[in-house]
Amino acid sequence: MSFISLQYAIFLAVVFGLYWIVPRTYRWIILLISGYVFYAFAGAEYLLLLLYITGFSYFWSVKGKGRLSDLLAVLFTILPLLYFKYYVFLTENIMRLVRAFHRVEGYDMVDIAVPLGISFYTFSALAYVIDCRSGKIKPFENIFHLAAGLSFFPCLLSGPIERQQKLVPAIVGGSDFTYEKGTWGLKTIAWGLFKKLVVADLFGLTVDSVYSRLDMFKGWPVLLAVFMYSIQIYCDFSGYSDIAIGSAALLGIDLDKNFDAPYLSLSIKEFWSRWHISLSSWLRDYIYIPLGGNRKGTFLRDINLLITFFVSGLWHGADWSFVVWGMMHGLFLTFENHFSYLEKGRIFKTRPMRWLRILLDFILISAAWVFFRADTIDEALTVFRNAVSSGPAIPPEAGVTVADTFILLGIDSLWDGAKPVIAFVVLFIYDVVGQKRDLWKIVSRRPRIVRWILYIFIAIVIVFMKPEFQSARFIYFKF
Repeated sequence: MSFISLQYAIFLAVVFGLYWIVPRTYRWIILLISGYVFYAFAGAEYLLLLLYITGFSYFWSVKGKGRLSDLLAVLFTILPLLYFKYYVFLTENIMRLVRAFHRVEGYDMVDIAVPLGISFYTFSALAYVIDCRSGKIKPFENIFHLAAGLSFFPCLLSGPIERQQKLVPAIVGGSDFTYEKGTWGLKTIAWGLFKKLVVADLFGLTVDSVYSRLDMFKGWPVLLAVFMYSIQIYCDFSGYSDIAIGSAALLGIDLDKNFDAPYLSLSIKEFWSRWHISLSSWLRDYIYIPLGGNRKGTFLRDINLLITFFVSGLWHGADWSFVVWGMMHGLFLTFENHFSYLEKGRIFKTRPMRWLRILLDFILISAAWVFFRADTIDEALTVFRNAVSSGPAIPPEAGVTVADTFILLGIDSLWDGAKPVIAFVVLFIYDVVGQKRDLWKIVSRRPRIVRWILYIFIAIVIVFMKPEFQSARFIYFKF
């Protein structure tokens, strides 16, 4: 059930009505049931997997003591993720090594479908198990309360990766409905829809056109697609997060902010404090810090960073291209740590130099995204080769005119070319101004007629600017 479908709008309206009708004591039951109904739309067969994760998280949060028991707790919690997401990857790489030294017959791989959301709710469950076993939090006495938290539908499929010690009490305790929080939730959903339906899908037309014709495009169209993908993935994923956060707000529940204008960062380190915040904080708390963080000297700090981003890459996908993407960010951060004195000087203190630093970081991040978007490492290298090619955008022998080139990029008219520019300008202004002011609070203080004119205008913009072809799936669904 996609967040951008009429089906979800009806589902959310029904849950909203039932949730606020029943007494507060029983509202968490509505959320528990709705979570399992929501996940059943993704695949009823995956409900057993969610039940397994919930049952073992509850069991291992209190079972036994000692390092062996701790290891088993982590292993049994993460086992389904390892099987569904990494079994094929590991087997293929092992077979490649075997073939490199021995002649063996061909090996038929089993195609295993990865259940939607498994990476997200597994990491949420794993955090709960680890925190319980380390004594940081007390286990929940009622397994159904934990089940309601792990199956909370707004963040079930693509996050944010919520900590159960915060989410479950909010679900079980309930809250009173407030007009302010309800309207804030609707505004956040609307902004998320704009980012997904308008910005991400408009930019995606050009990105998909180039990546599907890498043998044809060279030079500026490839560079354009590289930078447009950075905006596409940001608006696609943060748009999903906004819809999730807004949906939860309609139910009186606060989810953590997952994106904070990441491309306005002045360093890669700052970028990771603004991008997919729930994952980056998870990796910090359960990978980087347990490895020793920066407490054991510069060399080990660098190793710990690289290990953490190796895990980050593998978490996103079972492919070496994702590992390269993660390791590039690890190397960026390692470089920044060794040259941190540049940040303390006056070189980036002036406004022009700050914008230059933002631009340089955006270029580095966009280069890393190439490995994230490409299907293979070889395809990513082809993107880089074609991007720096000095030849014509399309080879002359293809018989394609300049006008045809724009059509192939998904730009059939002047309006088609203006729409992504307008969308980007709106996004840029929102992110820049939003760093200093809460724009929705400013809107809420305006007269009602002004507010409704703005809301209707946003709806009209979404309807008339979104492309005819809409992708019902979000990019991070496959992770």
